Amino acid sequence: MASIRKNRGRWQAVIRKKFHPTVTKSFLSKAEASRWAKDSELKIERGVFESLDEANRTKLKELLELKLAKINVK
Repeated sequence: MASIRKNRGRWQAVIRKKFHPTVTKSFLSKAEASRWAKDSELKIERGVFESLDEANRTKLKELLELKLAKINVK
């Protein structure tokens, strides 16, 4: 079950499931947070949820450096 709470003027949805990492996301409205939490919980139960946390932390510079390294290896 997800929990919805107000945090620094925004609404934060927190999903904790057994055998799955905790997932959090912030929204401007409580309705958006609830909708996202409900959809995400269903995806987790079906096994199709994909977390974008790592993608969101990756900087464009890092991606370009990886691509350049691959090009130079070939």
